[in-house]
Amino acid sequence: MGDAFELQKLIDILSESRNIHISIHFLTGAYQRDSALTIQPINKVHYCKFCNEAKMTKKGLSLCMKNKYMSINKAMTTRCQFIGKCYLGLTEIVTPVFFNDNLFCIIYLGNLLIEEDMSKTIRNIQYASRITQINESQLTTLFHKSEQITQEKLTTYTKMADIISSCIHLILEAHKDRFQGKRTNSDKKHWVIQQTTEYIEQFYNTDIKLSQISDLFFVNTQYLSRLFSKNMGITFVEYINLIRIKEAKIMLKESDAKIIEIASKVGFNNVTYFNLIFRKITGQTPLEFRKCSIY
Repeated sequence: MGDAFELQKLIDILSESRNIHISIHFLTGAYQRDSALTIQPINKVHYCKFCNEAKMTKKGLSLCMKNKYMSINKAMTTRCQFIGKCYLGLTEIVTPVFFNDNLFCIIYLGNLLIEEDMSKTIRNIQYASRITQINESQLTTLFHKSEQITQEKLTTYTKMADIISSCIHLILEAHKDRFQGKRTNSDKKHWVIQQTTEYIEQFYNTDIKLSQISDLFFVNTQYLSRLFSKNMGITFVEYINLIRIKEAKIMLKESDAKIIEIASKVGFNNVTYFNLIFRKITGQTPLEFRKCSIY
């Protein structure tokens, strides 16, 4: 497969100098069998500054995950491209890609703000802030940094999504034999676990639950829990805590932020619990670790 068909390069070209975010939600591990389909973890999740801020409260995260789950279900049912809006008012183009009559992946092209919807979006943010406790002023600032387009220009972005879909189909057709049959022992880490760890590494500082991730990939939560422990050697919660403490150590070394602030930034709602987990993993309290790092 030539460079022209590398999916990540196409995503980078289409995203260049734009405030859009393109992500590919794979629903099968077959994508691991062709390097042309390899993309960055940030392009496997719904990721932009506005949406990340919206996920920072438990209710906000729950609503975002619910929107994503509903969009996946609609893509599976309608089997065709559609345009939707999240509960905060941003527009997203959703394009399912089928291969051998099975849903291979879903392309999301989002972070779009339709100019004609500006005032309605502001009202949505004001209302959502009240029920989710998300910072309204921060959301308002960030949504102005979205890709602002007119309704008329929306077709330009639907064509971008179509181009990505065509690229994926070309890759699938070119090496059709690689995508037949079930997962083999030669495959990489189980695709669901790969997706789960990448999701955790992007959103470790939110109140993410295993049940929410299992919904996104249509697997049983108990099965995912067992599979995660088998593949990673530790539990889902232990892995999240390792990532959180890793980030906390960096902040303790490189900033003067208070311990309670760092605990909150890495996803701990309780500083006492943060201290307990930090000591369990590092053998030191956060304060002891900071003092040792200075010298």
